[in-house]
Amino acid sequence: MEVIEYLSCDNKQYWLDQIKKSDWRAGQKLAVLLEENKLKEKTGDSTLVPLLVDGDKLVSFCTYAPVDEVQPTDLHPWIGYVYTFPEYRGHRYVSQLFDWCEATASVMGKENIYISTDAEGLYEKYGFTYLETKTLANGRISRIYTKSLQGNKKQKTIGVTDDTYCKGNISQERIGVTDDTYCKGDKDQEGIGVTNDTYCIGNRIIVLGNSGSGKSTFAKKLHEYTDLPLYHLDNIWWKEDKTNITIDEFDKKLSEILKGDKWIIDGNYSRTYEVRIKACDTIIFLDYSTEVCLKGIKDRVGTMRTDIPWIEESLDFELEEMVKNFRNGKRNVLLELLEKYPNKKLIKFYTREQADEWLNDLKKR
Repeated sequence: MEVIEYLSCDNKQYWLDQIKKSDWRAGQKLAVLLEENKLKEKTGDSTLVPLLVDGDKLVSFCTYAPVDEVQPTDLHPWIGYVYTFPEYRGHRYVSQLFDWCEATASVMGKENIYISTDAEGLYEKYGFTYLETKTLANGRISRIYTKSLQGNKKQKTIGVTDDTYCKGNISQERIGVTDDTYCKGDKDQEGIGVTNDTYCIGNRIIVLGNSGSGKSTFAKKLHEYTDLPLYHLDNIWWKEDKTNITIDEFDKKLSEILKGDKWIIDGNYSRTYEVRIKACDTIIFLDYSTEVCLKGIKDRVGTMRTDIPWIEESLDFELEEMVKNFRNGKRNVLLELLEKYPNKKLIKFYTREQADEWLNDLKKR
């Protein structure tokens, strides 16, 4: 079984049809909101819809959202629309979705996560505790449960992750802060760790993702907020006349950069995935849907960019095909490498809204 994110997957219609098969009124409501593209209007722009799947079978689903029916409130984020299909009940499979949501909340710097429910005794076994009772806008009484994410350490990559590894001494309970770790956050009382290790990022960072995902834009903002040197691989490979340097020249230049103690490198160049992953301490993966990335390459036509030495005057057919094939090709290669190097800090985003929120929070620290 694995968790996939509905809004960023490429076979939305298939999984929407599976959600429609739920025998729960709220599940049917969720399906309508997804089909009419109105879910984010109701629950917020950074809403995600994780699905627990077993091959082509849908096991469980839920939502992760900044807004719930409990309004007004300062509490967020919320897990909602929790459903497990009857044939899979009794095994607590839904805990995998809760783990995914908790990891997502952790990487976004949240201290707690919440569930609103009529049920009593249902979520306590997953580590949630009763907080209070609220009257919803429709007059219904709901019980609010919460779970603390302090010290929430996920050693396995789960959706949008905040793995607990930083370069330096590794502790299962605390991230060590060393000279080669860039931390933005308040020091704890002992001055050893940071109270929110979400923003404990290394000094050697690679930004990966499909073309059109906005790697260069993200990397530029990260450079602005951290002052780490920034290198665009496209600027190294391409010349102003749209010819390229040789592979040997490229490898030599990349090797010199990787020898440095501090850098941000953005770009695909899958042939060099592994050498960059080996050398880095932090990986940021913009794992957006093909639809989003196709729009990205179309929107940048005719605009001045700092990551290539010319202005694209028209959409390149080969680039468009590359974007379409990424999820079934280079993405799989990348995922295998991420599994191969679990000691790297991995931060994965499924939507632009998530990435922007994380960068904005980083800027404030």
